[in-house]
Amino acid sequence: MTIPAVVVALVAVLGQTSGLFDTNIAKDGKVTQSSLYGDGVPERAIDGNRASNWQQGSCTHTQEDENPWWRLDLLKTYKINTVTITNRNDCCHDRINGAEIRIGNSLNDNGNTNPRCAVISSIERGTSKIFVCNGMEGRYVNIVIPGRREYLTLCEVEVTGQTSGNTFPDTNIAKDGKVTQSSLYGDAVPERAIDGNRASN
Repeated sequence: MTIPAVVVALVAVLGQTSGLFDTNIAKDGKVTQSSLYGDGVPERAIDGNRASNWQQGSCTHTQEDENPWWRLDLLKTYKINTVTITNRNDCCHDRINGAEIRIGNSLNDNGNTNPRCAVISSIERGTSKIFVCNGMEGRYVNIVIPGRREYLTLCEVEVTGQTSGNTFPDTNIAKDGKVTQSSLYGDAVPERAIDGNRASN
């Protein structure tokens, strides 16, 4: 499919070097996890902060559960392109080893039986790693450590994708850009085209 020139121009202006698929759709979702350790609430993984030291207050933490899990509800079905996970830095970075990313629409076993996107062999301490899911469809994104008793800590989870059936994600990225035009007639400033209002008279 040919992308219209105006879309390409907007992408260039907005600096979206990796195309229109890099909008993080996780931040608008709802999250839960298998248990809570201290104040390591599940919302910390979608707070937009990759800070990876526990004392910085941006990492989740479960109890030492059997098969600990964290689940993101995107509130509607998406085709998931990537899941990016930021691992803890100050200690315990190997706890994530063997975790699975699962994507789907089922809540059987809290969503942990949905199809698997990836197995996390390891993530270096304090770093973010991208896992490609190739358009897997699902409303729920689970991260689960199967087969052992463990703590699960996530310092950030970012998800990219588009709603099922759409070519592009439904987030309007134009509204955050800067605009100009060849000339000005009256008060018809270029900002009117990205004011979020479709009024056409």
